[in-house]
Amino acid sequence: MQFIDDAEFQINIDLDQGGRISSLIWREMQFTIPFRGTPNDFGWFPLDNFLSNGSWQEIGPGRSLLHLPKEYKGATLEQSYEVLDDAIRWSLEYDPAESELPVTLGAHAWFARDLERGGSAELEFSAPTPAPWDETFSEVRGVPALVWEDVARISIESDAPLWTINSVDSEAILVAPQSTEHYLEALFVFTEE
Repeated sequence: MQFIDDAEFQINIDLDQGGRISSLIWREMQFTIPFRGTPNDFGWFPLDNFLSNGSWQEIGPGRSLLHLPKEYKGATLEQSYEVLDDAIRWSLEYDPAESELPVTLGAHAWFARDLERGGSAELEFSAPTPAPWDETFSEVRGVPALVWEDVARISIESDAPLWTINSVDSEAILVAPQSTEHYLEALFVFTEE
């Protein structure tokens, strides 16, 4: 387990559960959703494909590394979390080594729909089809954001060409920037509403 304790943020990263953020508290409010029975629907995790392929190892403050299975011929993933005032910078880098297998990188962030106070989260997202969604989009315009009225706003900035959104879930909202490139970064900006 890795811990990041900053003035405004307290973050727990469970390296044995796919390198996921299992708890993210900002200004005494919990923004992650707890375990709900399956590994793909809680916390914040790097990507679906590698959840059960071994434990991540800590390689520095907020940094971890995953050695992929044999079929990836020495390939690794390096994940990094960095707290910047009222934002979290997340990145994931794939080193293919000798592997020619394709990979899709993603930041699968499940946000709690309801916090200890305020209203339910509303997703600000521009898509060609009307909400609710449980699909992946390309060519996203604008900056996706979650808003808990009178409490908080999280804007998610990324150059990711793909975004998976699940706003159908009754307990949480998934916002997942994704890429088939070897590097992906996202900035999660927290502000008071």
